[in-house]
Amino acid sequence: MDLSIAKMAKSPLRCATYGSDIEAFTAAHNGSLGGTMHCARYLGKRVFIDGVTKEVIDSEGVALAGMEHLVEEFDKLIELLNEKMQGPFHADGVLIPVQKGKPHFRIYDIYAPEADSPFTLWAQINTLADAFMLLDKKTVYMRPVQYFHSRSFSTQKAYDRWIKTWTKRAGCGGVIFKDAEMVYEPNGIVPDACEIKAR
Repeated sequence: MDLSIAKMAKSPLRCATYGSDIEAFTAAHNGSLGGTMHCARYLGKRVFIDGVTKEVIDSEGVALAGMEHLVEEFDKLIELLNEKMQGPFHADGVLIPVQKGKPHFRIYDIYAPEADSPFTLWAQINTLADAFMLLDKKTVYMRPVQYFHSRSFSTQKAYDRWIKTWTKRAGCGGVIFKDAEMVYEPNGIVPDACEIKAR
C-alpha cells in the first residue's frame, strides 16, 4: 500500500467533464448522432498531462508519481508539434493499467491554448494521426484514441443494440460522442461531448 503523501499538482489544469445526457446531445445535433464522432470510453483513471509543468494529474489534483515514461513520450510529441500549436499544449486522456510494466496512456483530447485557430476535434484527430505516424516506434506507452464516424439510428432499439455490442470490447467501459467541431477546454464541462457508461 502506498502511504506516501499525495503531492498536489503545481498546474491549475484538470481534465474536463464530458456531458452525460445523450438525449440533449442528440437534440443539439438535429435529433441525430449522424455526423458526430465517437471513441471508446476506456476503463482506467482519467488524467491530465500538463505540457509546461510536466505533471500527470488525476481528478483530485494530485500529481502522480512514477509517470516519467509518459512525460518523456509527451515531450517527443511537443517537440514535433510545438510550431503547429504555436506554443505549449496539454493532453486529457486515460491511464490504461497493464499486468506487467508501466501504465499506458490514451489521448482523448489535446488542449492548445496558443493555437492560431480554434483547435477542433477534427483538427486534433488529423494532427495526432500524422504525428504518431512519424513517432512510430519512438512512443511505446502513448497513443491517441481511435475516433469513428457515428451513424444515425432509426430507432432507440437499434441504438441500444449498438451500444451493447460496442461496449463488449475488451477494456471498454462505454462510449464518448463528440461534435467534430468541438473545441476542448479543461476545468469545466464540455457541452459538445457526451459520455455514455456501459450498462
